[in-house]
Amino acid sequence: MKSCRAALDLSRVRGVEMPIAEVVTAVIAGTTSVPDAVAAFLPWTPKPEQYSA
Repeated sequence: MKSCRAALDLSRVRGVEMPIAEVVTAVIAGTTSVPDAVAAFLPWTPKPEQYSA
């Protein structure tokens, strides 16, 4: 649980979206159920990955 929260905090500082990690963290924390987590992804449209080097 600690690493989930730390990863999300870092992603927010860096401006990186991590929707899967957000939902997994909510399930682990007990603030959402697994069925609700799955339902959150049904309308979700994946975005293309962007890399800058």
